[in-house]
Amino acid sequence: MEKLWFAYKERRLQGIIVSWYNTNREARGLAKLPVELEETDELVMSDFSFSWGIGGHAQAVRQLDRDAFFEQFPTESPARLEERYTERRVGLAAAGEEGAPILIAETPAAELAGFAWGAIEQRSVHIVQLAVTPALRGTGLGESLLRQFLTGMRGRGMQLLTVELTGKSLRFSDFFQSMGFEPVTQIMECSLSTIPF
Repeated sequence: MEKLWFAYKERRLQGIIVSWYNTNREARGLAKLPVELEETDELVMSDFSFSWGIGGHAQAVRQLDRDAFFEQFPTESPARLEERYTERRVGLAAAGEEGAPILIAETPAAELAGFAWGAIEQRSVHIVQLAVTPALRGTGLGESLLRQFLTGMRGRGMQLLTVELTGKSLRFSDFFQSMGFEPVTQIMECSLSTIPF
C-alpha cells in the first residue's frame, strides 16, 4: 500500500510541477509542454478489486456514505447535518437497488475501500456519492473508482453523468473538470439567521 501511495503522490507532484512550469512558459509567450503523466489505474487495480453491486457491504456503505456527507459540512450542528443528510437521501433508491448502481472497491482482505453510487433517471446518471475510506484517501482510488464508474455507465447506454459538489467537496471541482465534467450551475446558500443586516 505504501508503494502505491508514494507512486501516486510522485505522479501528482509531477503534474503540479508541469502545470506550474507551463504557466510560466505561457506568461513568457512560449508554448506549453505536453503533460505525459501515467495513469493511476494500473497501480490501483493491482491492490484493489472492483465489483458492481453492494455485495456484503450494505452496512459499511451506509456508514461511509453518512460519514463522507457529514465531513462536507464541518461547522454544521449535528442536528442540522442529520436534517440535511435526510433531505438529500429521501426518495433515493438504496445503493445497489434498481436504478441505483454502485461500484465497490475492496481491499485484498475484502474490506470496503470505497464506492461510487449513482441514481439513474432515463439516460442520465447522477453521482450520489463518491467516497473512499479515510485511510486510503490520496492514493488515486477515488479517481480509479470514478473512471470505472463512468466507463460502466457509458457501457450501459447512459448519455450524461452529473455530480453536485457541496460543502468541502467544492474543492474537488478541478478534479472533476480534469475527468471531463463541465460546470453548468452554481448554487449559493445564506443562513438568514447570520446575515449582517
